[in-house]
Amino acid sequence: MVRAVKRKVKKSRKNAEPTLDRSAEHEESGAKLARAITCLNWIPRAAAQPQVRNPFLLSFPSYQEEEVDDQEYDQGENVEDDGNRSQDSDDGKIYSDDYSYVAGVFNERKSDYTLYVGVYDDARDNVFLRQDLPLSHPPLDVCWLNNLNGTNASFAAVSTMLPYVEIFNLWKPKDVRPASILGGPKNPENLYVPLGEDELIPGSHKDTVIKIDWNRNQPNILATSSADTTIKLWDLNTSNCAHTIAEYSVPVVGLQWHRSDRFLLVSCGLGESRARVMRVDQKDSGLAFSTAGPLECVAWHPHQEHIFAVGMSAGGCQLFDVRGGSGGQALVTFNPHSGYECSAICFNPHINGLLATGSNDQTVSLWDTRGAGASKIAQKNFSIGEILALDFNPNHPMLLAAAGTGAHELMWTITQDIAGCNFVVNR
Repeated sequence: MVRAVKRKVKKSRKNAEPTLDRSAEHEESGAKLARAITCLNWIPRAAAQPQVRNPFLLSFPSYQEEEVDDQEYDQGENVEDDGNRSQDSDDGKIYSDDYSYVAGVFNERKSDYTLYVGVYDDARDNVFLRQDLPLSHPPLDVCWLNNLNGTNASFAAVSTMLPYVEIFNLWKPKDVRPASILGGPKNPENLYVPLGEDELIPGSHKDTVIKIDWNRNQPNILATSSADTTIKLWDLNTSNCAHTIAEYSVPVVGLQWHRSDRFLLVSCGLGESRARVMRVDQKDSGLAFSTAGPLECVAWHPHQEHIFAVGMSAGGCQLFDVRGGSGGQALVTFNPHSGYECSAICFNPHINGLLATGSNDQTVSLWDTRGAGASKIAQKNFSIGEILALDFNPNHPMLLAAAGTGAHELMWTITQDIAGCNFVVNR
């Protein structure tokens, strides 16, 4: 079953004003909607623990009738659904069958940039806004993490057009200030203004941060890539740059840590027809894999850990085996979006061989990459614009989220689409 969340007016479970989408007013006026969900990342269930009596009040303080203290967040277990909540449940709590995610949104028409946490009610196919945080610039990438300065909580690292990363504590919804900043100006008063290189603290990126990825096997390490052609590794215990990788001469647009090896990183550069795999604990350990065309994105295979995939600017996708060393030929080549950019790829962490791809042709496709080739399972246009982000849910094997240049996100339950593929689901 396909579940596309198309919100002209969407309310949270408590009585609330319309939240994110103002597309209706634009359509009525005939104006072009310049709004996009540029990045999206699921929050694991274990991290979405705090309960809110009224999420709308916490998200929009101007509407509060009484003060709501941060202590109203209960950091216990999620509320179990006893089956008695109604279709129009309005208690504002996150139930055990809900799924939370963090996303970055921009509305260029209104110069409105936001990082928000949404909750997807799978049982009722409903999304509501949990909290939102204003940003000074358009968001480019977002990454959930649970470690900062030795504290375990729920954090979101977000990159914008600025040369540094802001990290927000999602368990403190009333605090719109970042809990930490990776890099940035020497003078904190210049946080959101254009700066010269000499005005940035040592270790900062010198240009826009494009990609972020948290190292789950080394939780105090976050990797960032930038238009300044470098990759930086940040120590989240100190918020300092621990290491800079200067192997590129072009902006680095793709980046992902290996699923089990804490030192292994795959990346790609803008316009380059090669992917690079490097061990960050060893010098001169990089491997280069020539691809059929310039790259847009990269992703490790979570079940066959020696394999990674690339998405190409001409719409193609290839899989490589790192055991073949530099110059190794692609294992599989296929064209999910021929003539368009393959802008996002994502493997299912529960189902071996299931790959999702997204494109500026506005389609999302599912592929079976088991065996010697790749076979298409489904390819659909959900009217969410050009696809910018894809993410399989870490707890729900059949739930895929997608976002793009349209005014709403997609929640696709793929159970029926893959029913005849004989996949084995590992929960």
